[in-house]
Amino acid sequence: TSHVMATWATAATATSILLVRHAAAYGAADSMWSAKQCPELYDSNGIWKGSLLVDGNYTLYCAPGFEVSGRGGGRSRSMTCPESPIWPFKWYCKNIDDCAKLKHGCGALGLCLDLIGSYDCN
Repeated sequence: TSHVMATWATAATATSILLVRHAAAYGAADSMWSAKQCPELYDSNGIWKGSLLVDGNYTLYCAPGFEVSGRGGGRSRSMTCPESPIWPFKWYCKNIDDCAKLKHGCGALGLCLDLIGSYDCN
């Protein structure tokens, strides 16, 4: 038989509640406590920063020349980890199409070549 003795202490601070578990386990397989959180995300053209905990804010920051996928674009976008804990959006940093944003194109016979963070007219 396994014997587990655990005591819980709760300490409140101005901005958060800290839960502390002290456990003495004899043959217990699982004596660790872990908070519910969403999985960490990665992007090769940007960086995710923030909290993975439920109700935590997680933000994608895109590198220059890239914007967040989906409606609205922009260089950064934030979301909150839900209770599920599965991220509600599948955002990533995509190359900004600089050719699509040209007001006058590349001229009558010109061909626009989109580059990362710029364009070239041939």
